[in-house]
Amino acid sequence: MKALVHHKRGVTIVSFEGHLNFSHIQKLKESLTDLYTTQKNKKVIFNLSKLAFVGSSGIKPFIKVFRAFNKDKKTRPHFTGLSPEYQRLFKAFQGKGKFEIFDDEPTALRSYFLRPRKSARA
Repeated sequence: MKALVHHKRGVTIVSFEGHLNFSHIQKLKESLTDLYTTQKNKKVIFNLSKLAFVGSSGIKPFIKVFRAFNKDKKTRPHFTGLSPEYQRLFKAFQGKGKFEIFDDEPTALRSYFLRPRKSARA
């Protein structure tokens, strides 16, 4: 497994490629911790469209790594490239913090720049 990191409009995009298995989880956790501690901007998109999960033993620990970062609203990552099956797994293991899952990278990127609408008072 490899991770390619690039930046668009002030957002860090991490695109994963290759095969993920249980042996990659600790290294991934260390790399993501380093990424989050060195980033001034906490806007991050994880593109998983080219990542192949090898066996079910790797998916739950993989999701747990992201769940740790998802607890803090300032560092809540956005995800794209998940098949419907993996979207269901992410949602099943998300815990209290809802994962922000998008259909594609441009939509995930735009979501960081959309301003929430203020509700009109009567």
